[in-house]
Amino acid sequence: MIDVYSPKELWQKLADPSLAEALAVVSGTNYVVVDARHETHWPMAHDEHFQPNCPVLGLCEARPALRRPAHHPAATWVDVFITEAEMAGLTAKIDASPEAATVLTQVLRAGETASIAHALHIESLAYSTLQHSNQFRAWRRYRSSVALAEEASNDAEPNAAPLVLIERDGNTLHLTLNRPAHHNAYNSAMRDELCQALTLALVDDNIDQLHWYGTGPSFCAGGDLREFGLAQDAGQAHITRQTRSAALLLTRLANRVHTHLHGNCIGAGIELPAFGKTISAHPDTQFRLPEVAFGLIPGAGGTVSMPRRIGRHRTAKIAITGDTVSVEEARSWGLINRIQD
Repeated sequence: MIDVYSPKELWQKLADPSLAEALAVVSGTNYVVVDARHETHWPMAHDEHFQPNCPVLGLCEARPALRRPAHHPAATWVDVFITEAEMAGLTAKIDASPEAATVLTQVLRAGETASIAHALHIESLAYSTLQHSNQFRAWRRYRSSVALAEEASNDAEPNAAPLVLIERDGNTLHLTLNRPAHHNAYNSAMRDELCQALTLALVDDNIDQLHWYGTGPSFCAGGDLREFGLAQDAGQAHITRQTRSAALLLTRLANRVHTHLHGNCIGAGIELPAFGKTISAHPDTQFRLPEVAFGLIPGAGGTVSMPRRIGRHRTAKIAITGDTVSVEEARSWGLINRIQD
């Protein structure tokens, strides 16, 4: 039986530091459920310093008003809005990755009012911390057990093949991710080439349009799992991410960037495009943020770009569940701008 707090009960508990301490993963509380079905009962005052150190789930009715959850009176209190039918599935995902789910919600809370640059710093620091968590280390051990078989079945990539194709047509620059045999998995070499291409667009004022594509069956199937967790120095990994950041470059170019998606857009495959001005997606496109199940959070800028398109509540929900988002859902939420053949 899951305890459901009323808004008043939760506020009273949070206002008392000795009681609030129990509302944390380290105290054995993986999540808090608060009744968000009675909108008029929410206290007007809310102090962010009293937020629990675990996800806060707002129990609500399945009704059209919650299509824009940020307008709900409980929006500043709640991390994810759920219905009774969704509760068991979501809480099971949190129980499987309580630290990652908690850090995710904390990063989303902090980044909501921060500048994009500051929010990316917060994400990177949190991501670096979680790479040394017990859950992620366990995931890495599992990955190591299957990596040799996967590598043996994959053809080696041609050394001379560029990972980002660049073509200029007048004032328009076309960029294409080019690891089709690996569904354009985003590795450090591809990141470096992408940053070089984006820098070219940034320093050339004559380039007024940038169109971005992917070869093969998917635009980008996310970060290359073979590189996850290889960095031994968390501080250096954080500084590297901030120094060579496609997310920051895309932010500066945002009004010129038009992305064309298809197939699987997982992790970085949607986190980075979400920084651009417009996103078109083929009807076969689907989206997913799987990192929390690994013991991590989105680390390519997704905790910054996606909340600015669909809000932190929906971002938290799809990141914690790892559920696939259809192209129709993505369009209705504003994650993409249009569905295009």
